[in-house]
Amino acid sequence: MVVNSADELTTILVLKTVLEWSGGLIEANVHSGYNKWLTKRKRRHRPWRQNI
Repeated sequence: MVVNSADELTTILVLKTVLEWSGGLIEANVHSGYNKWLTKRKRRHRPWRQNI
């Protein structure tokens, strides 16, 4: 039991550290990718909306 709880704690701490360290980078990538996807989607659907 003690070993398991310690392993879980270290896993959580490592995940927390990794997420905090790379969180800003991931957020920036996600936002830029999402914005690119949105612009592509808008361009694709504009004529379709006009036809309706």
